[in-house]
Amino acid sequence: MNLAKTGQKFKTCPYCGFRNRLSQRVFLAYASTPGEASKAVKRLKAGKA
Repeated sequence: MNLAKTGQKFKTCPYCGFRNRLSQRVFLAYASTPGEASKAVKRLKAGKA
């Protein structure tokens, strides 16, 4: 899972190198700390988003 900072315009996939334009993506969760981000990812993977 790739995390991006608020206001970031692009994020490059570490696997294939594809450059994603973040303004065209739907964000599933926001977090202020790495711990919050980890919990959000776990909830999303468990289907509890």
